Amino acid sequence: MRPSDKRRYPRMKKKLQVQFYTKRFLFLKGPTNGAEIQDVSKGGVRLNTGVELAPGERIVILVRSRLMTAIVEFTGRVVWSKRMRHGGVPFTQAGIRFLSLGGEQSLLIFRVMTG
Repeated sequence: MRPSDKRRYPRMKKKLQVQFYTKRFLFLKGPTNGAEIQDVSKGGVRLNTGVELAPGERIVILVRSRLMTAIVEFTGRVVWSKRMRHGGVPFTQAGIRFLSLGGEQSLLIFRVMTG
């Protein structure tokens, strides 16, 4: 079975610059890091970043969009992660599953996917 056969939601290819931080403890925020979302679905995102991420790690993705007036935060968990190279530059590609979505978050995902 191909990985795409196990997906619950269809993926849309979208490139979007975002910030994120890892959430190692509920009361502490880690440093903010940059990433680029490669594709998105109602269930999660695939992103590229210079930061190593471990499967099971909890992260918060911060999205600034011209479609919304405020920064929207998505909490997710790293499902898979692998180190890659492109043009000699190392980076991490990771699959992130959303943990829960509120109304504004769901609306933003819909707008990003269809816009």
